[in-house]
Amino acid sequence: MPFCELSDGARIWYEEAGNRSAPPLVFSNSLGTNLAMWDAQVDEAEADFRVIRYDQRGHGRSPVPAEAFSMERLGQDVVELLDLLKIEKTDFCGLSMGGMTGIVVARDHPARFGKLALCNTSAHMPPADLWNERIKAVTENGMEALVGGITERWFTAGFRRDHPDEVERIAEQIRATEPAGYAGCSAAIRDMDLRPTLSSIRADVLVLIGDSDPSTPPQDGELIADNIAGARKEIVHAAHLSAVESPAEFNRAVFSYFREN
Repeated sequence: MPFCELSDGARIWYEEAGNRSAPPLVFSNSLGTNLAMWDAQVDEAEADFRVIRYDQRGHGRSPVPAEAFSMERLGQDVVELLDLLKIEKTDFCGLSMGGMTGIVVARDHPARFGKLALCNTSAHMPPADLWNERIKAVTENGMEALVGGITERWFTAGFRRDHPDEVERIAEQIRATEPAGYAGCSAAIRDMDLRPTLSSIRADVLVLIGDSDPSTPPQDGELIADNIAGARKEIVHAAHLSAVESPAEFNRAVFSYFREN
């Protein structure tokens, strides 16, 4: 079974696609989804890359760990997955929480990562009370209590109207997320402030911004791009889950970046 056993006793589920001899590319999912959020990207990426995607802790098939964890631990999870797969260096694409994970690995493990696409993400997401309220809501009432509000933030009104099947596909991923897994990752985001160390990152970075994203609004992406030397920036017409809402535009921006020499 494709689980990666981690050094702190947790496990994460991963899947591979594409050519094993091609350059590796890791995809890291958002809070409240699982690795299937990347289906439209894998369909294109597997022709040119060794695609590795995984479920963040407490999401998808990855069990909820017993102990609390930090964003730094989520970054370490990726590194330990690379160790298991004997991959010395990889490119990386993460969205929202996955993008936060990308900031951490670019900062803490620069030798293991080449290009990184940090999509619809932020280096800091206050206020803490908002996260505490979400943690309380899912702990007491389950994930269904948040589904409507999340999908409204994640997709524009036009997309929700015209693509209800896709919205429902993501809604099902949210419902299927273990409340304790969502709560644990929410606490890691609540306690995260990566802003002071952005300027230490020397990686080749693309920051992708959704022009209608209320969850990690454009100014959050601008701050990341402005503080990482040489970072590039792309704007896509989408709300928060741009890889799902605007897959053609997302893929064009991200894969043209990864395919550059």
